Amino acid sequence: MLAHLDSFRGTHDPEAIFHVLRTVLCLIVPIDPDLVQMGIMNVEQQQDGHSCGKHVLQMLTGAAKKRVKGLDRCFREEGLRYIATLD
Repeated sequence: MLAHLDSFRGTHDPEAIFHVLRTVLCLIVPIDPDLVQMGIMNVEQQQDGHSCGKHVLQMLTGAAKKRVKGLDRCFREEGLRYIATLD
């Protein structure tokens, strides 16, 4: 899965950025569908995919960090480390 996501590294395409963020975060923690929809709307409203992706990343990781307590620690840390490399 991470190899698949690595193929998107460096892209500025908003759809690709959101796909990566949503996929990685879904691996870490279930995401509220309303939050995902807000992220999609944000991606669609932005012209600059990089800054948009960064904003969506901050929004989704903020929500994810509040929900990670019950998850496997190693898996969670690996996912969060990967997210940190996307910028």
